[in-house]
Amino acid sequence: MADKIGAAISIRSLYKIFGPNGAAFIEPVRQGMSKAELNQRHGHVLGLKDINIDMSAGAVQVIMGLSGSGKSTLIRHINRLIDPTAGQVLVGETDVVKMNSAELRMFRRN
Repeated sequence: MADKIGAAISIRSLYKIFGPNGAAFIEPVRQGMSKAELNQRHGHVLGLKDINIDMSAGAVQVIMGLSGSGKSTLIRHINRLIDPTAGQVLVGETDVVKMNSAELRMFRRN
């Protein structure tokens, strides 16, 4: 993992749906289910919807948005403090989402 320090970060098709069965609602959200409908009818909260970002190695990035827009949720996905419902978080060519607990510990240390 030490070779990943300073590696570019790419986030691909990232979704986070909070609730007991978030994965079951990925496709309905992709098909156009609104955040309000997801919450009111199904008791789930849409945290992130189809986020795609490329961050260059060594660059400074700014994430801006209104309160409650998902900034902190997005940042917590990069080191997997929060697990995504769907998508990829690539550091270099390594998908952080697929790391087991030992690999994740090493990633966080380095």
